[in-house]
Amino acid sequence: MLADESFIAISPEESPNGYALLIEQCNAAGFMPRIVRTLNSLESLLLCVEAGLGVTMLDQNTRLEHNTEVRSIPIPNSAPSAVCAVWLETNRNPNIRQLVTALQESHI
Repeated sequence: MLADESFIAISPEESPNGYALLIEQCNAAGFMPRIVRTLNSLESLLLCVEAGLGVTMLDQNTRLEHNTEVRSIPIPNSAPSAVCAVWLETNRNPNIRQLVTALQESHI
């Protein structure tokens, strides 16, 4: 599911641990993320997600500023930083809905 998505990532220069965590979580799920953009700020990263350019993984403590267009869901059994998935609410990719269902079922 996520293996087919375009990923937006924080640059490894800006956040080596954040970038490494994204790679680690995807590898644990059995794929290498197709990173289409790396950015130097969380704000830019979230704007790219909001613009529909891709999905990302963030620490669960990241504030999304109550953006009604961007959704997040915790990823069960993720690394101790409590990683969550983030996507544009209006993304019509059917894999997103399948992912949400799978994550919600495994979180119960």
